[in-house]
Amino acid sequence: MTGRRVGWGERALLGFILCASTALGTHFAIHTPLWQAPDEPAHFNYVAQLADGVPGHPRIAPGDYPAERLERLKAEGFPAGADIAGIEYEDHQPPAYYYAASLPYRFGGPDIAGRARLIRISGAILGLVTIALAWAIARAAWPHEDRAIALATAAGVAFLPMHAAIVAAINNDVLADIAMAAVLLVAVRRVNGGLANGRFIVFGGAALGLALLTKLTVYPAATILVLAEISGGARGGRALTIGALRPVIGALLLGAAVAAPWFIRNAMVYGATDPFGLRAHDLVVIGQPTTAEWIAEHGVAALLRRASVFTFESFWGVFGWMGLFLDQRIYAVLAVFTAGAALGFAGYAGGAIRRGRRGRRVLAVLAWTIAASVLGFVWYNLRFVQHQGRYLFPALIPFTAFGALGVRWIVETTMRRLGASERARTIAARAALLGVAGGMLALSVLALTRYVIPGL
Repeated sequence: MTGRRVGWGERALLGFILCASTALGTHFAIHTPLWQAPDEPAHFNYVAQLADGVPGHPRIAPGDYPAERLERLKAEGFPAGADIAGIEYEDHQPPAYYYAASLPYRFGGPDIAGRARLIRISGAILGLVTIALAWAIARAAWPHEDRAIALATAAGVAFLPMHAAIVAAINNDVLADIAMAAVLLVAVRRVNGGLANGRFIVFGGAALGLALLTKLTVYPAATILVLAEISGGARGGRALTIGALRPVIGALLLGAAVAAPWFIRNAMVYGATDPFGLRAHDLVVIGQPTTAEWIAEHGVAALLRRASVFTFESFWGVFGWMGLFLDQRIYAVLAVFTAGAALGFAGYAGGAIRRGRRGRRVLAVLAWTIAASVLGFVWYNLRFVQHQGRYLFPALIPFTAFGALGVRWIVETTMRRLGASERARTIAARAALLGVAGGMLALSVLALTRYVIPGL
């Protein structure tokens, strides 16, 4: 299904979103002080070890998490010339992003600052791929819906303040976003019958392989492909036999084959029972607050309260090392907006489910992406206190798409009850989505100019 052709107006608006995102990300990259982003020194040192040809691939080892020195540097705000050598506790991460970042590292000049800023800027530019894929996913998911939904989805990804800051920092989140978006595009097209078996295997397997070589937070991508194939099979009336599932089995095997050398290497370095390096990581990060310690000191109720509030606030924007907050009134407005969009989406989803199976299947794939991301977030926080909303960004595209659908449903429903014509309802809904996108862009600019630049 291709839906409607892309008109010049849609191209122009998508181009504006991409240009505005480039400018926004570049300014975050330049004006955020060095190392004032979560785990940035450790990510940079991983890149440096690869680019400088340090013998052997980086491996996490005791001493890579100098807790006292790191806390002192954070408290001092990483003053100019701060020594970040030896902060290497991200060395267990899959390698794809770090190999990609080694290129701008080499062209960044002789000093660390120049290299770090060029890696940041390259990340902001790389983030444009996720924005374009977000637009394509919404287009493929709802090919006959108003094109404003796809544009609003792209704008939501581009202008979320925290996401704009994270893609402009040195970390593997930006490539993880691309990997997950690629898997989602394959999955949605498969559900809607727009991807033949061979292409599903090749594109799905390649996207999954990239995910496996980028970050553990996007490993649920495998389950998304499985669900898409099951939904696509149900759409075609096929029984769920091994033979019918051959395409997704092929995609999974291809993705596993792409990542197999990395897992074999980890098994040789960390032991056969630790192919992801997680056990080695946990043994190194002594001093990082654990959930058990937090509960013992503050109680379960305090933990749940912090988890809900801090996760929400840091999803929208908490900067530096999760210590620079926006005004609480801003979070209050965002909470009202989020609740309203969620209620609106519930109304839309109820109608879509009643209208036909196709809508149910697409919603199921996107909803499972959110559920899998939340489950991974909860699993990680069972061990460590890491209530960072950015860990939910693998599901950012479904979040923004559902939010756009919710806003449109509220506006159109309200206008319908007021007796407005269909054309008036469409114009009002588009204006509302444009207003939300503009508001998010303004919020990102405000976060950069009023908080990040003077506050870090």
